[in-house]
Amino acid sequence: MTGFINYAISHARLTLATLAFLLLAGLVAYQTIPKEAEPDVKVPIIYVQLTQRGISP
Repeated sequence: MTGFINYAISHARLTLATLAFLLLAGLVAYQTIPKEAEPDVKVPIIYVQLTQRGISP
């Protein structure tokens, strides 16, 4: 692990260029993903009912 960190520190231009590329690629991907203004999200709901004679809530 320290070898990787030492390589990244000694090659600072490559590290910064890789970071810039990843940020730019992420921004482009975020902009091109289709988004809805009001998406129809189905929330899973589970109803549990238990009955027992002689017991009130």
